[in-house]
Amino acid sequence: MKKLSFDELMKLWKDAPEQAEEYRVAVIEEAIAKMPDAIQLKARAFQVRLEKDMSKYTDPMARANFAFGQMWDSFAELDQVLQEHLPKLNSKLLDTAPEKSI
Repeated sequence: MKKLSFDELMKLWKDAPEQAEEYRVAVIEEAIAKMPDAIQLKARAFQVRLEKDMSKYTDPMARANFAFGQMWDSFAELDQVLQEHLPKLNSKLLDTAPEKSI
């Protein structure tokens, strides 16, 4: 699928909103399909929930603000998980790293 630039996508949304929506869905599907099988189901469930929540907003700016907020919530959750588990993971990696001889 051809990746559209921001300007191309804006023009598509303005001139052909139905095609823009089809493009949006295709891009999301492509991204999910590239994920490991083990997390595809969870990603699809998240996308369904996000679509349901976003359907409450008819104003495009309100939808964008909602999606932006969801993204930042996800980053905050990821940061929390990383802060909790990275020290343990780094410790394990350092403990199992092969020793280098000089």
